[in-house]
This record gives sequence, C-alpha cells and structure tokens, in this order.
Amino acid sequence: MQDPRIKLYREMWYYVYKDGGETKRISLRTKDRGEADRSYADLVKTLALKGDTVGDIVKAYLKDKANMASHDLAALIYRKHLEPRFGNLREDQVTRSNTRDYTAFRRKAGASDWTIRRELGVLRAALGWNNKNTPAVIELPPEGKIRDRYLRKDEYQALLAAAEAPHIKLFIMLALSTAGRMSALLELTWDRVDFEHGLIKLSIGDHGNKGRATVPMNSALRPVLEEAYRARTCDYVVELGSDRILNVKKGVVAAAKRAKLKDVSPNVLRHTAAVWMAIDGVDLIKIARFLGHTNPKITYKHYAKYSPSYLADAAQSLVV
Repeated sequence: MQDPRIKLYREMWYYVYKDGGETKRISLRTKDRGEADRSYADLVKTLALKGDTVGDIVKAYLKDKANMASHDLAALIYRKHLEPRFGNLREDQVTRSNTRDYTAFRRKAGASDWTIRRELGVLRAALGWNNKNTPAVIELPPEGKIRDRYLRKDEYQALLAAAEAPHIKLFIMLALSTAGRMSALLELTWDRVDFEHGLIKLSIGDHGNKGRATVPMNSALRPVLEEAYRARTCDYVVELGSDRILNVKKGVVAAAKRAKLKDVSPNVLRHTAAVWMAIDGVDLIKIARFLGHTNPKITYKHYAKYSPSYLADAAQSLVV
C-alpha cells in the first residue's frame, strides 16, 4: 500500500491508498473527523502489522526508480549494507534506536558520517516513497561541516603523477575538470560526452538530476577523453575490465598516500575545482552552475571567501 491518507468522500471518511497505481478506499464508517482520525490511526497500525517487509518495499522502490541516476549505487548500498540489518523488518520496526545502532556499526567499520547519511538516505527515500506517513523513524548522523581541504596546484600534479591505474588517473582529471560528484562521474557514459560541441552532460535523461550540470570540456581534459574514447571497451567513460566501476575512493586514497598527501578523497577534487574557480575570480553564479547548485546561496556560503574581491571594499574602508 502506497501513499495512504484520510479523505472525505460523499460525506464519509475513508482510508485511501494506492495499489499498483490504482487508487483504493477503505471506509472508516463515520462522518465525524475526530472519530475518523482515531479509526485511521488504528487501521494504519493494524495494516502495518500485516504489511510488507522493508526488503519488499526497497525492492519495489528500486524497480520503480530504475531510471534514476543513482539507481545502481542505491541498489548496491541496499544489498551490501542495509538489507542484512533492516531487510526482514516491518517499516514500523525501523526505529531511532536501531538506526543509531546501524550508525555505530558502520562507524566502527570505518565509514564516515557522510557515507552513513547516504546509506540511511536510501532507506528513508524508499520508505517515504511507499508511505508519506511512514511509521519508520530514521535518525541520521550529524551532517557536519564541509572540510576546508583543497589541493594546491602542485599537490594536484603530485596526485595525478602518483595515480598508477589509468582509470584512477582519468577519474582524477574528470573530477577536477568537471567538478562532478563521484557518483555522477562513474555513471557517465560516452553518449553524454559531446566532442563536437565540447560539452559533458553529467545528468541522465532529458531532465537534470540534482547536483549534475552540463559543463564545457577544457583544453586539458579533451585530449585525455579523446584517447580514452579510442581505447573504450564499454559504454562507461571510467571503466575497468570492460565494465563500469562503482567506487574509486580506495584508488584515489592510495594515490594520495603515494604522493604523501593527507585527507584526500574524491570529494576533495570537486571542492578543489570550486575553490580554484573562486580564487581566479570566476563569478559565483557561474560556479554554482558548474557545481549544479540550484541555490547560489550554498555556493556563496562555502566559496565566496576564496574570491579575491571578497569583502575587499569593506576592508579598504578601514584604512586610515
């Protein structure tokens, strides 16, 4: 049962829900709203006890969202991390307590809070898709602050030189040149690399995906992509063994270790791209578009301070 709600129909209150795209009703047998609310709550509770498991719901969600940009990553997250702990539960059995336990378990395994938030976000999205009023209570770890770590240009060159595997080297160049997130770059296929117009479309389908822009191909990246295109063995730009790759974090971290660089991850490359643009005086609106930010305030909050003109006039007014 999806999207359950209470609705007045012909002067009687009903429990209304969707089943396979078809809207269905269960009468609450009253015209009084207060009594209807109580009956609705009792019915929701009763149906939850008989309802699908979290596993059933997530699998239906993934099937329905087969064309979404992050489908493959979400499916992997569910199979590898969420299913063993939540798959056999009912949605009302997903609680603040066991999601806290999940966070503690994943932290002990070395996962960052950002990674845990993304994993539990898959669970929250699936349960919310199934039931906007889901009884599940999912507590996410704190969002935390964006790390102010970015690479100097000499550090970037050192990282690139230390990347031994061709697919890691290509990813590093793509990440810096497009400011794309790791998931977007690993899902990038050659049909979205437009050599004729010099554009790279990070979104999938006709509609843009959150945080995914269409960006120009710069002069450093073009010859690298042209070479990779000639050598391609599958549809994905970043490939290994004629197949796509789901994660390059270990490869990037290993290259950073060889280059004797600390605190480097795939996301640091995206942050570095934004910082370099700001330092060069690129307009923040353009940086926002490059990053795929729908709200430029986010860009301003994190990157305005790197602009050479940031508060310069205010500081100059203090000269005696």
